[in-house]
Amino acid sequence: MTQKGGHMFAVFVVVEGAGEGSGNALLNDVIIPRARQAGARSGVWIFRGEGVGTSVVTFDDEASAKGLAGRLTVGQPVVPDQAGSPVVRSVEVCPVVGSF
Repeated sequence: MTQKGGHMFAVFVVVEGAGEGSGNALLNDVIIPRARQAGARSGVWIFRGEGVGTSVVTFDDEASAKGLAGRLTVGQPVVPDQAGSPVVRSVEVCPVVGSF
C-alpha cells in the first residue's frame, strides 16, 4: 500500500444537503471529474441519511490531497456555482494507513 516516497493521503469530507440519488448528476458530471483532474486515485461517496453525505478520495501524495481540500470551504457549497450543491460541513486531509 505504501507508495514510493511515502503514504497515500485521503481527503475526508462531510456534507449537508445530500440526498440518495438526488445529486447523482452533479456528482457524476462535475464532482467526480474534478476529483480525477486533481489526481485522485480512488473515491467513494456515501449517503448517510438525513441529508448527510461523506466522501473519501485518495491521492498518491499529500500535496495533491491538500490541493483538492483547499478548494472546499466549510459552510460553502461543494460546487459554488451549482444550484442544489451540498454544503461542506467538514474537510480533512489524513494519511491512509491501510487499504485492500
